Amino acid sequence: MNSALQQLFSMDIRMGIVFIVACVSVAYEGIKIISYFIDKFGITTKSRQNKENDHQLLQKLKESSEQQIAQLQQRDSEFEITLSSMNDTVSRLDTVLTKIDSVMENQNNATIENLYDCVNRKCKYYMYQLKGIPSDELESFIRLTDAYTKCGGNHGLQTKVDYCLKHLPVIEMKPTSVVANKEDEKSK
Repeated sequence: MNSALQQLFSMDIRMGIVFIVACVSVAYEGIKIISYFIDKFGITTKSRQNKENDHQLLQKLKESSEQQIAQLQQRDSEFEITLSSMNDTVSRLDTVLTKIDSVMENQNNATIENLYDCVNRKCKYYMYQLKGIPSDELESFIRLTDAYTKCGGNHGLQTKVDYCLKHLPVIEMKPTSVVANKEDEKSK
């Protein structure tokens, strides 16, 4: 054995490199042959078992990830459908609100016109026929005028109302019975 080692150390560098490369090649081929027989006969080694366990774990993780991705895509799709439905609903509500606003504006305009007509007729009646404001209608007349102004009526009518309130006298009205008036008509 000593002589083999002496011969090994006495070789030159080139021969030493060739010897090392040959040893590595033989070891590599030996490992390949051993792996072949292990695979052929189904012998399980610890490293092979660890590789299979790792492979199975990776497969499970991959399947789990794919399921989670599928669930997320399903939820995303459901969310998009819900969002689309909500957008449609908001659009319809916006249309309805626009129509309601239009109807409300038309009703307000109609109310203003009716109040204008009523206040104007009362002003003319008080100024030209009665030449005063009946005491039992004074509060009602003021409330009617205030309602007209609060609804957005213009102030052109206010001049007539102011004239009536400042210049026309309040006429005290005597309570008359409707029944008494009908009896007087029957007796004639």
